[in-house]
Amino acid sequence: MEIPHFIVDTREGITFDLTNSKFLISLKLGMDNTHQAIKEADELYFSPGFNRSRLIVDESKIKSELNLFLDNSSNFLIGVTGTNGKSTVCYLISQLLDSLNIPNKIIGNFGEPMLDSIHLKDAGLVLIVELSSFQLKDSSYDNISRDSGLDIGIFTNFSEDHLDNHLSIDDYLEAKRTIENKIKKKGIYLYHKDSIETHPIRSKKAFSVGLNSTDYHYEVLGLETRFNSGESLLATTSRKLSKINMDNVMFALAAVNIMTAERNITYQKPIHLDFLQFLKYRMEIVRSDHLLIVNDSKSTNPDSTYAALAEFSNIHEILILILGGDLKGLEFKESKLALNTQSICYIYGKDAQLIYSKLSHNQKILKSSISEVLDDIHKKNLKKATILFSPGCSSKDQFDDYLHRGQSFNNHLKKFGFI
Repeated sequence: MEIPHFIVDTREGITFDLTNSKFLISLKLGMDNTHQAIKEADELYFSPGFNRSRLIVDESKIKSELNLFLDNSSNFLIGVTGTNGKSTVCYLISQLLDSLNIPNKIIGNFGEPMLDSIHLKDAGLVLIVELSSFQLKDSSYDNISRDSGLDIGIFTNFSEDHLDNHLSIDDYLEAKRTIENKIKKKGIYLYHKDSIETHPIRSKKAFSVGLNSTDYHYEVLGLETRFNSGESLLATTSRKLSKINMDNVMFALAAVNIMTAERNITYQKPIHLDFLQFLKYRMEIVRSDHLLIVNDSKSTNPDSTYAALAEFSNIHEILILILGGDLKGLEFKESKLALNTQSICYIYGKDAQLIYSKLSHNQKILKSSISEVLDDIHKKNLKKATILFSPGCSSKDQFDDYLHRGQSFNNHLKKFGFI
Protein backbone atom coordinates (compact mmCIF):
# COMPACT_ATOMS: atom_id res chain seq x y z
CA MET A 1 0.00 0.00 0.00
CA GLU A 2 1.31 3.44 -0.93
CA ILE A 3 1.16 5.96 1.91
CA PRO A 4 1.07 9.70 1.07
CA HIS A 5 3.86 11.66 2.72
CA PHE A 6 5.29 15.16 2.87
CA ILE A 7 8.85 16.42 2.61
CA VAL A 8 8.98 19.67 4.56
CA ASP A 9 11.54 22.38 5.21
CA THR A 10 11.03 25.54 7.25
CA ARG A 11 13.02 27.55 4.68
CA GLU A 12 11.49 29.21 1.67
CA GLY A 13 12.89 29.15 -1.86
CA ILE A 14 14.82 25.85 -1.80
CA THR A 15 14.42 23.06 -4.34
CA PHE A 16 14.29 19.28 -4.23
CA ASP A 17 14.51 16.68 -6.96
CA LEU A 18 11.08 15.04 -6.73
CA THR A 19 11.60 12.47 -9.49
CA ASN A 20 10.00 9.92 -7.14
CA SER A 21 6.68 11.79 -7.07
CA LYS A 22 4.91 8.53 -8.03
CA PHE A 23 5.37 7.56 -4.36
CA LEU A 24 2.89 10.29 -3.37
CA ILE A 25 5.44 12.82 -2.15
CA SER A 26 4.29 16.39 -1.57
CA LEU A 27 6.76 19.21 -0.96
CA LYS A 28 5.92 21.81 1.72
CA LEU A 29 8.18 24.83 2.20
CA GLY A 30 8.18 27.58 4.81
CA MET A 31 7.32 27.69 8.50
CA ASP A 32 3.52 27.90 8.06
CA ASN A 33 3.40 24.94 5.68
CA THR A 34 5.69 22.95 7.96
CA HIS A 35 3.40 23.54 10.94
CA GLN A 36 0.39 22.46 8.90
CA ALA A 37 2.10 19.31 7.61
CA ILE A 38 3.19 18.34 11.14
CA LYS A 39 -0.35 18.85 12.42
CA GLU A 40 -1.86 16.64 9.70
CA ALA A 41 0.75 13.84 9.77
CA ASP A 42 0.23 10.51 11.54
CA GLU A 43 3.97 9.85 11.85
CA LEU A 44 6.92 12.26 11.93
CA TYR A 45 10.54 11.55 10.93
CA PHE A 46 13.08 14.30 11.60
CA SER A 47 16.48 14.61 9.99
CA PRO A 48 19.12 14.20 12.76
CA GLY A 49 20.31 17.60 13.93
CA PHE A 50 17.19 19.43 12.77
CA ASN A 51 16.35 22.11 15.36
CA ARG A 52 12.72 21.59 16.44
CA SER A 53 12.69 24.32 19.09
CA ARG A 54 10.42 26.63 17.01
CA LEU A 55 7.93 23.90 16.13
CA ILE A 56 4.87 22.63 17.98
CA VAL A 57 5.25 18.85 17.84
CA ASP A 58 3.16 16.02 19.28
CA GLU A 59 6.08 13.89 20.44
CA SER A 60 3.95 10.71 20.41
CA LYS A 61 3.97 10.97 16.59
CA ILE A 62 7.77 10.97 16.31
CA LYS A 63 9.30 7.86 14.77
CA SER A 64 12.97 7.45 13.96
CA GLU A 65 15.39 6.11 11.41
CA LEU A 66 17.27 4.40 14.26
CA ASN A 67 14.28 2.44 15.55
CA LEU A 68 13.20 1.43 12.04
CA PHE A 69 16.71 0.14 11.46
CA LEU A 70 17.04 -1.69 14.77
CA ASP A 71 13.66 -3.40 14.38
CA ASN A 72 14.54 -4.67 10.89
CA SER A 73 18.27 -5.45 10.89
CA SER A 74 19.33 -9.08 11.33
CA ASN A 75 23.06 -8.37 11.59
CA PHE A 76 25.28 -8.28 14.68
CA LEU A 77 25.13 -4.61 15.72
CA ILE A 78 27.70 -2.58 17.67
CA GLY A 79 26.45 0.93 18.50
CA VAL A 80 28.86 3.68 19.56
CA THR A 81 28.08 7.11 21.04
CA GLY A 82 29.94 9.67 23.16
CA THR A 83 30.99 13.30 23.03
CA ASN A 84 34.50 12.52 21.79
CA GLY A 85 36.06 9.45 20.21
CA LYS A 86 33.03 7.69 18.75
CA SER A 87 34.24 7.93 15.13
CA THR A 88 37.70 6.74 16.16
CA VAL A 89 36.26 3.79 18.11
CA CYS A 90 34.15 2.76 15.09
CA TYR A 91 37.20 3.00 12.83
CA LEU A 92 39.35 0.96 15.24
CA ILE A 93 36.70 -1.75 15.65
CA SER A 94 36.49 -2.06 11.87
CA GLN A 95 40.27 -2.45 11.53
CA LEU A 96 40.41 -5.05 14.31
CA LEU A 97 37.63 -7.06 12.65
CA ASP A 98 39.43 -6.75 9.29
CA SER A 99 42.57 -8.19 10.91
CA LEU A 100 40.51 -11.21 12.02
CA ASN A 101 38.90 -11.57 8.57
CA ILE A 102 35.46 -10.78 9.97
CA PRO A 103 33.31 -8.87 7.43
CA ASN A 104 32.09 -5.52 8.75
CA LYS A 105 30.79 -2.12 7.74
CA ILE A 106 30.59 1.30 9.44
CA ILE A 107 27.21 3.01 9.12
CA GLY A 108 25.16 5.76 10.76
CA ASN A 109 26.64 9.14 11.60
CA PHE A 110 30.00 8.00 10.15
CA GLY A 111 29.51 6.00 6.95
CA GLU A 112 26.39 5.09 4.99
CA PRO A 113 22.91 5.95 6.33
CA MET A 114 21.47 3.19 8.49
CA LEU A 115 18.42 2.52 6.33
CA ASP A 116 20.65 1.82 3.32
CA SER A 117 21.93 -1.23 5.24
CA ILE A 118 18.62 -2.85 6.23
CA HIS A 119 18.78 -5.07 3.15
CA LEU A 120 22.14 -6.56 4.24
CA LYS A 121 21.03 -9.98 5.47
CA ASP A 122 24.46 -11.64 5.67
CA ALA A 123 24.41 -13.10 9.19
CA GLY A 124 28.21 -13.00 9.33
CA LEU A 125 28.39 -9.25 8.67
CA VAL A 126 29.01 -6.99 11.68
CA LEU A 127 27.53 -3.49 11.41
CA ILE A 128 29.26 -0.77 13.43
CA VAL A 129 26.80 2.08 14.01
CA GLU A 130 28.02 5.54 15.03
CA LEU A 131 25.18 7.31 16.84
CA SER A 132 25.01 11.06 17.35
CA SER A 133 22.97 12.65 20.12
CA PHE A 134 20.55 13.87 17.45
CA GLN A 135 19.89 10.35 16.18
CA LEU A 136 19.44 9.08 19.72
CA LYS A 137 17.22 11.97 20.80
CA ASP A 138 14.93 11.39 17.84
CA SER A 139 14.60 7.74 18.88
CA SER A 140 13.85 8.38 22.55
CA TYR A 141 10.09 8.76 22.15
CA ASP A 142 9.29 5.31 20.79
CA ASN A 143 10.50 1.87 21.77
CA ILE A 144 12.01 -1.05 19.95
CA SER A 145 11.40 -4.68 20.67
CA ARG A 146 13.80 -5.84 23.39
CA ASP A 147 14.49 -8.86 21.20
CA SER A 148 15.89 -6.54 18.52
CA GLY A 149 18.40 -3.74 18.90
CA LEU A 150 22.11 -3.43 19.54
CA ASP A 151 24.13 -6.46 20.55
CA ILE A 152 26.75 -4.15 22.07
CA GLY A 153 26.20 -0.52 23.07
CA ILE A 154 29.18 1.76 23.81
CA PHE A 155 29.14 5.18 25.56
CA THR A 156 32.74 6.45 25.37
CA ASN A 157 32.64 9.65 27.45
CA PHE A 158 30.56 12.75 28.11
CA SER A 159 31.17 16.51 28.18
CA GLU A 160 29.33 19.63 27.01
CA ASP A 161 28.54 19.86 23.29
CA HIS A 162 25.77 20.79 20.82
CA LEU A 163 24.05 23.24 23.15
CA ASP A 164 22.90 25.11 20.04
CA ASN A 165 20.49 22.23 19.29
CA HIS A 166 19.83 20.75 22.73
CA LEU A 167 17.77 22.65 25.31
CA SER A 168 20.37 22.12 28.05
CA ILE A 169 23.30 19.96 29.09
CA ASP A 170 20.79 17.63 30.79
CA ASP A 171 18.81 17.32 27.54
CA TYR A 172 22.03 16.44 25.70
CA LEU A 173 22.94 13.82 28.33
CA GLU A 174 19.45 12.31 28.24
CA ALA A 175 19.78 11.89 24.47
CA LYS A 176 23.16 10.15 24.83
CA ARG A 177 21.88 7.84 27.57
CA THR A 178 19.14 6.63 25.23
CA ILE A 179 21.71 4.22 23.78
CA GLU A 180 21.05 1.95 26.77
CA ASN A 181 17.39 1.69 25.72
CA LYS A 182 18.48 0.43 22.31
CA ILE A 183 20.43 -2.60 23.53
CA LYS A 184 18.89 -6.07 23.25
CA LYS A 185 17.64 -7.78 26.38
CA LYS A 186 20.71 -10.04 26.27
CA GLY A 187 23.02 -7.35 24.87
CA ILE A 188 26.07 -5.82 26.57
CA TYR A 189 26.80 -2.21 27.54
CA LEU A 190 30.33 -0.74 27.68
CA TYR A 191 30.92 2.51 29.60
CA HIS A 192 33.84 4.64 30.80
CA LYS A 193 34.91 4.00 34.38
CA ASP A 194 35.95 7.63 34.97
CA SER A 195 33.00 9.31 33.23
CA ILE A 196 30.13 9.01 35.71
CA GLU A 197 27.56 10.19 33.15
CA THR A 198 28.18 7.05 31.07
CA HIS A 199 27.57 4.62 33.94
CA PRO A 200 24.69 2.15 33.45
CA ILE A 201 21.18 2.92 34.62
CA ARG A 202 19.25 -0.08 33.31
CA SER A 203 21.80 -2.48 31.80
CA LYS A 204 22.25 -5.77 33.65
CA LYS A 205 25.24 -6.86 31.57
CA ALA A 206 27.62 -3.90 31.68
CA PHE A 207 31.43 -3.65 31.73
CA SER A 208 33.61 -0.65 32.48
CA VAL A 209 36.52 0.53 30.35
CA GLY A 210 39.45 2.73 31.36
CA LEU A 211 42.80 3.04 33.05
CA ASN A 212 41.36 2.28 36.50
CA SER A 213 38.78 -0.31 35.48
CA THR A 214 38.82 -3.86 36.78
CA ASP A 215 36.97 -5.05 33.66
CA TYR A 216 38.70 -3.71 30.53
CA HIS A 217 41.81 -1.71 31.36
CA TYR A 218 45.25 -0.79 30.05
CA GLU A 219 48.67 -0.13 31.53
CA VAL A 220 51.85 1.48 30.26
CA LEU A 221 54.97 -0.58 31.03
CA GLY A 222 58.12 1.12 29.75
CA LEU A 223 57.72 1.51 25.99
CA GLU A 224 54.80 -0.92 25.79
CA THR A 225 51.09 -0.36 26.37
CA ARG A 226 49.15 -3.46 27.39
CA PHE A 227 45.38 -3.83 27.00
CA ASN A 228 43.65 -6.31 29.30
CA SER A 229 40.35 -7.98 30.05
CA GLY A 230 40.58 -8.59 33.78
CA GLU A 231 43.78 -10.61 34.13
CA SER A 232 43.84 -11.66 30.47
CA LEU A 233 46.15 -9.83 28.04
CA LEU A 234 44.26 -8.90 24.85
CA ALA A 235 46.74 -6.73 22.94
CA THR A 236 49.97 -4.75 23.06
CA THR A 237 51.53 -1.86 21.18
CA SER A 238 54.86 -0.04 21.23
CA ARG A 239 53.32 3.09 19.71
CA LYS A 240 53.05 6.21 21.85
CA LEU A 241 49.34 6.91 22.29
CA SER A 242 47.51 9.79 23.93
CA LYS A 243 45.29 8.88 26.88
CA ILE A 244 42.14 9.45 24.84
CA ASN A 245 43.42 7.09 22.14
CA MET A 246 44.33 4.46 24.75
CA ASP A 247 40.70 4.70 25.92
CA ASN A 248 39.49 4.45 22.31
CA VAL A 249 41.61 1.37 21.61
CA MET A 250 40.41 -0.27 24.83
CA PHE A 251 36.75 0.28 23.87
CA ALA A 252 37.39 -1.20 20.42
CA LEU A 253 39.20 -4.24 21.84
CA ALA A 254 36.47 -4.78 24.42
CA ALA A 255 33.78 -4.76 21.73
CA VAL A 256 35.72 -7.20 19.54
CA ASN A 257 36.50 -9.45 22.51
CA ILE A 258 32.81 -9.63 23.43
CA MET A 259 31.65 -10.12 19.82
CA THR A 260 34.08 -12.98 19.15
CA ALA A 261 33.14 -14.68 22.44
CA GLU A 262 29.43 -14.42 21.52
CA ARG A 263 30.16 -16.09 18.17
CA ASN A 264 32.68 -18.63 19.49
CA ILE A 265 35.42 -17.17 17.27
CA THR A 266 38.92 -17.94 18.50
CA TYR A 267 42.01 -15.95 17.57
CA GLN A 268 45.59 -15.67 18.74
CA LYS A 269 46.17 -13.29 21.65
CA PRO A 270 47.71 -10.88 22.30
CA ILE A 271 47.12 -8.89 19.13
CA HIS A 272 50.01 -6.57 18.26
CA LEU A 273 48.37 -3.26 17.41
CA ASP A 274 51.13 -1.39 15.58
CA PHE A 275 49.11 -1.80 12.35
CA LEU A 276 46.22 0.37 13.59
CA GLN A 277 45.53 3.68 11.88
CA PHE A 278 43.78 6.60 13.53
CA LEU A 279 41.37 9.09 12.05
CA LYS A 280 42.75 11.84 9.89
CA TYR A 281 43.26 15.22 11.56
CA ARG A 282 42.83 13.97 15.13
CA MET A 283 46.00 15.07 16.94
CA GLU A 284 47.86 14.38 13.69
CA ILE A 285 51.53 15.44 13.77
CA VAL A 286 52.46 17.03 10.43
CA ARG A 287 55.92 18.27 11.44
CA SER A 288 58.14 17.27 14.36
CA ASP A 289 61.55 18.96 14.34
CA HIS A 290 62.24 22.35 15.98
CA LEU A 291 58.65 23.15 15.09
CA LEU A 292 56.05 20.64 16.27
CA ILE A 293 52.91 21.21 14.18
CA VAL A 294 49.72 19.33 15.09
CA ASN A 295 46.61 19.27 12.91
CA ASP A 296 43.68 18.53 15.22
CA SER A 297 40.88 19.73 12.94
CA LYS A 298 38.70 16.88 14.31
CA SER A 299 38.45 18.97 17.49
CA THR A 300 34.89 20.32 17.36
CA ASN A 301 34.24 21.14 21.04
CA PRO A 302 36.32 22.68 23.86
CA ASP A 303 36.85 19.36 25.68
CA SER A 304 38.65 17.94 22.65
CA THR A 305 40.92 21.01 22.67
CA TYR A 306 41.71 20.44 26.36
CA ALA A 307 42.66 16.83 25.53
CA ALA A 308 45.02 18.00 22.77
CA LEU A 309 46.60 20.56 25.11
CA ALA A 310 47.19 17.87 27.72
CA GLU A 311 49.06 15.91 25.06
CA PHE A 312 51.18 18.65 23.46
CA SER A 313 51.36 21.81 25.61
CA ASN A 314 54.55 20.92 27.53
CA ILE A 315 56.82 19.91 24.67
CA HIS A 316 58.14 23.40 23.86
CA GLU A 317 58.18 26.54 25.99
CA ILE A 318 56.31 28.46 23.29
CA LEU A 319 52.87 27.13 22.40
CA ILE A 320 50.78 28.63 19.63
CA LEU A 321 47.15 27.57 19.95
CA ILE A 322 44.70 28.19 17.10
CA LEU A 323 41.00 28.27 18.01
CA GLY A 324 37.92 29.18 16.02
CA GLY A 325 34.72 28.43 14.18
CA ASP A 326 31.18 27.98 15.47
CA LEU A 327 31.06 27.40 19.25
CA LYS A 328 27.59 25.80 19.09
CA GLY A 329 26.52 27.54 22.30
CA LEU A 330 29.57 26.33 24.27
CA GLU A 331 32.46 28.28 25.76
CA PHE A 332 36.15 27.82 26.50
CA LYS A 333 37.11 27.75 30.18
CA GLU A 334 40.35 29.64 30.63
CA SER A 335 41.33 27.52 33.63
CA LYS A 336 41.23 24.41 31.44
CA LEU A 337 43.19 26.03 28.61
CA ALA A 338 45.87 26.89 31.20
CA LEU A 339 48.06 28.81 28.73
CA ASN A 340 51.43 29.99 30.06
CA THR A 341 52.73 33.54 29.56
CA GLN A 342 54.82 32.46 26.54
CA SER A 343 51.80 31.04 24.73
CA ILE A 344 50.03 32.82 21.89
CA CYS A 345 46.35 32.17 21.18
CA TYR A 346 45.07 32.91 17.67
CA ILE A 347 41.30 33.12 17.25
CA TYR A 348 39.41 33.17 13.95
CA GLY A 349 35.98 32.38 12.52
CA LYS A 350 32.32 33.00 13.29
CA ASP A 351 32.61 33.21 17.09
CA ALA A 352 36.09 34.75 17.20
CA GLN A 353 34.93 37.95 18.91
CA LEU A 354 33.03 35.98 21.56
CA ILE A 355 35.99 33.70 22.31
CA TYR A 356 38.34 36.70 22.39
CA SER A 357 36.13 38.58 24.86
CA LYS A 358 35.96 35.63 27.27
CA LEU A 359 39.73 35.00 27.45
CA SER A 360 41.94 37.24 29.53
CA HIS A 361 45.19 35.68 28.25
CA ASN A 362 47.72 38.44 27.55
CA GLN A 363 48.72 37.18 24.10
CA LYS A 364 45.55 36.69 22.07
CA ILE A 365 45.22 37.70 18.43
CA LEU A 366 42.09 38.00 16.27
CA LYS A 367 42.20 36.98 12.61
CA SER A 368 39.47 36.31 10.06
CA SER A 369 40.83 33.07 8.54
CA ILE A 370 43.34 30.25 8.88
CA SER A 371 45.34 31.81 6.07
CA GLU A 372 45.73 35.07 8.01
CA VAL A 373 46.71 33.15 11.16
CA LEU A 374 49.48 31.18 9.45
CA ASP A 375 50.69 34.25 7.56
CA ASP A 376 51.18 36.02 10.90
CA ILE A 377 52.89 33.00 12.50
CA HIS A 378 55.19 32.72 9.46
CA LYS A 379 56.32 36.32 9.93
CA LYS A 380 57.44 35.56 13.51
CA ASN A 381 60.15 33.21 12.17
CA LEU A 382 59.97 30.99 15.25
CA LYS A 383 63.05 28.93 16.09
CA LYS A 384 61.37 26.48 18.46
CA ALA A 385 57.66 26.13 19.21
CA THR A 386 54.55 23.95 19.13
CA ILE A 387 51.80 25.03 16.74
CA LEU A 388 48.55 23.34 17.80
CA PHE A 389 45.58 23.70 15.48
CA SER A 390 42.77 22.44 17.71
CA PRO A 391 39.79 24.69 16.93
CA GLY A 392 37.36 23.38 19.56
CA CYS A 393 34.47 24.53 17.36
CA SER A 394 32.33 23.32 14.49
CA SER A 395 33.91 23.88 11.06
CA LYS A 396 30.61 24.63 9.31
CA ASP A 397 30.99 28.44 9.43
CA GLN A 398 33.80 28.39 6.82
CA PHE A 399 34.19 24.77 5.66
CA ASP A 400 32.17 21.76 4.51
CA ASP A 401 33.32 19.68 7.49
CA TYR A 402 36.36 19.01 9.69
CA LEU A 403 38.09 17.11 6.85
CA HIS A 404 37.81 20.13 4.56
CA ARG A 405 39.11 22.34 7.39
CA GLY A 406 42.03 19.99 8.11
CA GLN A 407 43.04 19.84 4.45
CA SER A 408 42.80 23.62 4.18
CA PHE A 409 45.11 23.98 7.20
CA ASN A 410 47.68 21.67 5.60
CA ASN A 411 47.40 23.50 2.27
CA HIS A 412 48.15 26.80 3.98
CA LEU A 413 51.07 25.22 5.86
CA LYS A 414 52.53 24.35 2.45
CA LYS A 415 51.74 27.80 1.08
CA PHE A 416 53.76 29.48 3.84
CA GLY A 417 56.60 26.93 3.78
CA PHE A 418 55.92 25.20 7.10
CA ILE A 419 55.82 21.77 5.49
